[in-house]
Amino acid sequence: MLKGRLDMPASFNSQSDLVVVLDKGMSFSPATATSIDLCTYDLVRKSKYNAQTTILANSVEGPFSDVNLMFYDRKKPAQLAVTLQSLQPKLIIVQQRVKAAAKIARMFPQTPVIVHRHNFVREKRSWLKRWSVSRRYRRLAGLIFVSNRCEKHFIENWPNLNIQSIVVPNSLELDLWRPQRARDKSFFYAGRMARGKGVLPLAKAMVKILPQLPDWKFEMCAVTRGEDSSHYTEVLKTLEPVRAQCFISENLQHSEVVRCYERAAVAVVPSIETESFGRTALEAMAGGAALITTGVGGLGEVAGEAALYVTSNDEEALKIACLNLAEDTLRREALAGAGMKRCKEHYDLQRSVDLFDKFVFRYLGEAKQTPQSQIGKYLMDAR
Repeated sequence: MLKGRLDMPASFNSQSDLVVVLDKGMSFSPATATSIDLCTYDLVRKSKYNAQTTILANSVEGPFSDVNLMFYDRKKPAQLAVTLQSLQPKLIIVQQRVKAAAKIARMFPQTPVIVHRHNFVREKRSWLKRWSVSRRYRRLAGLIFVSNRCEKHFIENWPNLNIQSIVVPNSLELDLWRPQRARDKSFFYAGRMARGKGVLPLAKAMVKILPQLPDWKFEMCAVTRGEDSSHYTEVLKTLEPVRAQCFISENLQHSEVVRCYERAAVAVVPSIETESFGRTALEAMAGGAALITTGVGGLGEVAGEAALYVTSNDEEALKIACLNLAEDTLRREALAGAGMKRCKEHYDLQRSVDLFDKFVFRYLGEAKQTPQSQIGKYLMDAR
């Protein structure tokens, strides 16, 4: 039996024009949310279609409120089919997972299914892989990309897939942010403890920097869930010589991370892997921190000219950049001001919500209800 929330919002309807499906690897709760969960929550909460939208998510304690939410077991596809049929959506948006979206599109051939992509679609080299992936994408009615870089990459690598798409960047409700005038003398990092995030080169740079700056500290909010513990151990071991100047916390709620960005003098996003967007850079700018970043992938698109850029996987470059900003108050303040201005001009939440709503509107009048016989056939196949 489907497990749903007991405290459904008053606006909850047994039918929904729009259903948003959260699949594997997502956690729709303030305590454990990924960037995909945060993006989904913000867009649906502020959308003019909020009351007509239901989010289907895996069961989690203390979920987000202010939205219509139902739980399902992603390991039971028949359950998802029954739930979707009961909601009778005119449009289905699946977050990130193309394979899951293609299955849903097969279940509901008369209902448009869109995928909201939050990272790059990797190029498949073998003809069989390309054929298989192309077949999934051709079942979709549209794509939402998190950045221009992602959309461009998809078009260049999959030129034969003529699918409607739009870019809806991750954005923030800036009125809720409270950048502090008096900043902590701290270098701040928040993010996953994955090797591709560049945390180890940053830790090595801190070992060289902090002894020269006795009144500064390194603050890190580490996301360790689902990550390689040996890498995190290596980072901690590297920081041991300057441990007295390091303040490390693990798996904080997003609201606590926001408070850190609002008071840190410098935020560092040292990614080595190509980022699809770079929400951490965006939050650093919104919080009023001067930003140092490698600019790889979508990070450069997000930060523009409002960051000090360094070479990726280069501890010496990180050391020099951090020392320069620590010793130059005016430059720190100039970068911080430029970052906050860029957020207001390009990444205010309402701008992204308007784009999202316009794209959704294209589809809401087009779909027809999938016949019950079609769902029955799928349920037989699922068994």
